[in-house]
Amino acid sequence: MQTIKIAIKEFVNFIGRSGSISNDFTSPTRAIEGTRIHQMLQANQKETYHKEYYVTYTKQYDDFQIILSGRADGVVKEEDYYMVDEIKSTTRPLDSLTAIDTIPSHLNQAKCYAYIIACENNLKEIDIQLTYYQVDTNEIKQLKDTFLIDDLEMHFNSLLDQYYAFAKTNIDHIIKRNKSIKKLEFPFKTYREGQREMAISVYNTIKQKEILFIQAATGIGKTISTIYPALKSIQKGYISKIMYLTAKTITRSVAEDTTKKLYHNGCFLRVVTITAKDKICFLDKSNCHKDYCPYALNHYDRINAAILDCLENEALFTREVIETYALKHQVCPFELSLDLFLFSDISISDYNYAFDPKVSLKRAEDQRSDYVLLVDESHNLVDRSKEMYSFVFSKELVMNAKRKSPTKKGKLYQAINKLNSLMIEVRNNCNQEGYYVTNTPPQEFVTPIHNFHVEARKFLLDSIKDDFHQSVLELYFHCLDFLRILDLYGSNYITYIESTSKDTTLKLFCIDSSQHLKNVYQQVRSTILFSATLLPITYFYQVLGGDNNQKLYFPSPFPKENKQILIAQDISTRYRVRHQNHHKIIHYIKALLESKKGNYLIYFPSYAYMNQVLERMSFDELDCEVYIQSSSMSEEEKDTYLKSFDKEPNQNRLFFGVLGGVFAEGIDLKNEKLIGTIIVSVGLPQICLERDLIKDYFNKQQLGYLYSYVYPGFNKVMQAAGRVIRTIEDKGVIVLLDDRYLTKEYLKLFPVEWHDFKITDQNKVVSDLKNFWKKNKIDN
Repeated sequence: MQTIKIAIKEFVNFIGRSGSISNDFTSPTRAIEGTRIHQMLQANQKETYHKEYYVTYTKQYDDFQIILSGRADGVVKEEDYYMVDEIKSTTRPLDSLTAIDTIPSHLNQAKCYAYIIACENNLKEIDIQLTYYQVDTNEIKQLKDTFLIDDLEMHFNSLLDQYYAFAKTNIDHIIKRNKSIKKLEFPFKTYREGQREMAISVYNTIKQKEILFIQAATGIGKTISTIYPALKSIQKGYISKIMYLTAKTITRSVAEDTTKKLYHNGCFLRVVTITAKDKICFLDKSNCHKDYCPYALNHYDRINAAILDCLENEALFTREVIETYALKHQVCPFELSLDLFLFSDISISDYNYAFDPKVSLKRAEDQRSDYVLLVDESHNLVDRSKEMYSFVFSKELVMNAKRKSPTKKGKLYQAINKLNSLMIEVRNNCNQEGYYVTNTPPQEFVTPIHNFHVEARKFLLDSIKDDFHQSVLELYFHCLDFLRILDLYGSNYITYIESTSKDTTLKLFCIDSSQHLKNVYQQVRSTILFSATLLPITYFYQVLGGDNNQKLYFPSPFPKENKQILIAQDISTRYRVRHQNHHKIIHYIKALLESKKGNYLIYFPSYAYMNQVLERMSFDELDCEVYIQSSSMSEEEKDTYLKSFDKEPNQNRLFFGVLGGVFAEGIDLKNEKLIGTIIVSVGLPQICLERDLIKDYFNKQQLGYLYSYVYPGFNKVMQAAGRVIRTIEDKGVIVLLDDRYLTKEYLKLFPVEWHDFKITDQNKVVSDLKNFWKKNKIDN
């Protein structure tokens, strides 16, 4: 018999929610504070008080059962007398809590515990007590009442009746889904070389509750090779959900296309795509408050009907589908997508929904133990995770609130002014270059921020929604995130202050995020990290939190004769001499155009370097179309740039872009959409304070320069090179312009499929290119 297990708290919150979306003014350490408060209050009880009292209840239906479970904070047992005690920490004034049912969700949860305990002990009545602890004043208020078993039973069954529709549609889906997965064949006629081995490795990794790092060259089919075995794991009961995580919208669409293909092949999946709040919001600017957003107003009164409508009529919850149903039911589309996550087999979303402590999915936390994380393009997780576990505190935000304050008196103004004074103090530590670096956490901010929060909460709950209110609100959440990251601060962090004419910022910089990532891996059943550029694997293994986990390498399945890698031995792009070699770069670009007509992508390490070369080129002489990436392209301009690759192939087109940019990875230019690329430089990141801090940190292992500059730069090069050969039919050339590629340091980084490179120079490059195209029997 199929079973749905759900925590009583989650069950009550899902069915019993009502009203509007509003900003929740809670402390970032509220969960920790709540645990401390619970333990303190529980410790001061009599022997008859049983803390963390476990209860469970099974509701049997014809074809499935629902198992509810949870822990009451405390239960008093004295002969025939029973009382359920629920402890809640709150920032509300205790005077506003006038009756036991003031906050219905709190009472509903306690009623469920009370009903189950009354049933177990054949009670006709039972007492419920709500104990409220005011976190700002340390005051305690207790509200108590007696409830008859008949009333509790009516309430409990009412909640179950409302939940039944969701449970029934979910069970029906699971049965249908599992049957379809069991019959599901691999959706392609044959496996590519290495693809079957990858799929088997992923399946076994999930089965054995392990972590797997996969370096697999472009073209092996990583998306289907991870999703397909993960689905088989769902059918076997090893996992309940797949979280497919990406860094870019373009790679997200590949996962969507793969799941659509599986669905249309008869696999009955529910798949939800989670789009960032700011992107999917119906308003011009996201503001989740009933006074500003009509979709936030009474959202919770309508949301369950919207969810049920989606579940009964759709299976692939794309952004477009979610927006359609959100408009139909007048609910927040972002919140709808998060609720659909609970009922989906696969979620497709950004990394941050699994890893970022500031925005990770709270709905996922209770059930993560049987999830699998599929981390696509996981080389991106190195820098992204550093960002997630870092935070920048801004003086300008403090000053904005201070300037807009209508009074220069009062506790709130004093609290804001104290934060500003602290930022002035840290600014005074900066050197002539405007920096100050220390490995000490700024604990001096904790008490002032706490004081600001106390005063801000009072103000925000009662104030008029004007500019000052908005500036305090923004600073409030800014401080929350600061404390949340400060709580993670350890030996893997550096504090640095940067002072400019525009702002003074204090950054908690996470140099090494590996332990934070490990903590996430430990919360799920299994994690699969895969990329076409996870080289050198020892580097990624360390910085992504590898710990005695399996590592696999799969070379390209495509014929090696379909590509030619040329390394120019007569050009250097080192900063001190690069201005002397602009004409050489232009010579190599012309050589591409002369060898064969087609589309070529020229990558530079920066916009400045690219523009220096472009200024010296005469495009009228080249007889070609030119498309140039800029640092501020609109979505329409990006779309035009990409669609230009689809034009008639027998004409020369030059596309200029930057390494690490939106056109350097994730885009799929198959067949003759792209037949060659030039990569200028070895991709070293620009020298900056943060890169040097990373270098100093890893210098303890004598790996500093490699970890901070060489490996990240070469990864960008491999990503750019990977745009050329995408399918078994593709043919193309990759020209690397920098003599450093011929040094031992770089040669040992080359993937297997690069080992047949050829050395060239200005005198040979045209003939080398023409020989390649002649060998491949392709005419202009």
